[in-house]
Amino acid sequence: MAASARGAEVLCVEVAAAATRACAAAAQRNDTPLRLVRADVARTLRQMAGTEQRFASACLNPPRAGIPAVLPGLLAAIGVRTLAYISCHPATLARDAARLGAAGLRLTRVVPFDFFPHTAQVECAAFFAAAPAGG
Repeated sequence: MAASARGAEVLCVEVAAAATRACAAAAQRNDTPLRLVRADVARTLRQMAGTEQRFASACLNPPRAGIPAVLPGLLAAIGVRTLAYISCHPATLARDAARLGAAGLRLTRVVPFDFFPHTAQVECAAFFAAAPAGG
């Protein structure tokens, strides 16, 4: 919603009905224009592959399994050059960070969040940007 408030075109894709309803309600409360689609992200990206629709940035909050099914479409179908990745599983974040790096996005920052004190659970926000040309 912050990006939309600054004039960016925002497309939200969410498979969970409750999360979709909550997003729609929050957008309405905040008078924030955005397109909201209740669908599988990987399937939506595959459908976008044959279109001219492109997004420079993306924000992902995947399940513990990470983004293997989403990664091909994320880079090829919509041309993402910057990415915020919210992770609830450091091992899949590490795996996906390596794959994103191989695809031309470099990890620029990781911020851990301890939402569950006194447990082993750690959330992370990881930020990626297109690697400079030639490197």
